[in-house]
Amino acid sequence: LNGVLKQVMLRGNHIGDAAAKEFAGALKRNTSLVALGLNNNRVGDIGALELLEALKANRSLERLWLQNNNFRPETMERKLRAASTKTNELNTRVVINTNVLSPVTKHMVRTKLEELRLEPTEYRAAREHLRNWGAAVRKRMANMPSAMHVD
Repeated sequence: LNGVLKQVMLRGNHIGDAAAKEFAGALKRNTSLVALGLNNNRVGDIGALELLEALKANRSLERLWLQNNNFRPETMERKLRAASTKTNELNTRVVINTNVLSPVTKHMVRTKLEELRLEPTEYRAAREHLRNWGAAVRKRMANMPSAMHVD
């Protein structure tokens, strides 16, 4: 990856573990990329773990999308939580599943609410509204056909 690119989106190219490992090696050295989309690429456990390891060293990448690949999302989420520290919150930088209330989404909402500097009562009302919205979205997603994916 060169030092000029800011975003690379390779959704649906079926790159697999070998190319994911190459990306991981490049991420360890890259300081310009802020977003990498590898959704629907047949990345398995090996490739996903390599990418997670690379993020420990890479501070510039803000978002890594890995939805709909060949690893078990629950396993990767556990590994993300275990690898996250206060200085490198990996679980707020990596999107693994299509759950709208993923750690990344929660972090983004929390950050935006803090930026708004709402009064305590306004803040509570905004959080309650978001909670209700999230519940409605989850309910609608549960009723979607299983072959349908939301990115």
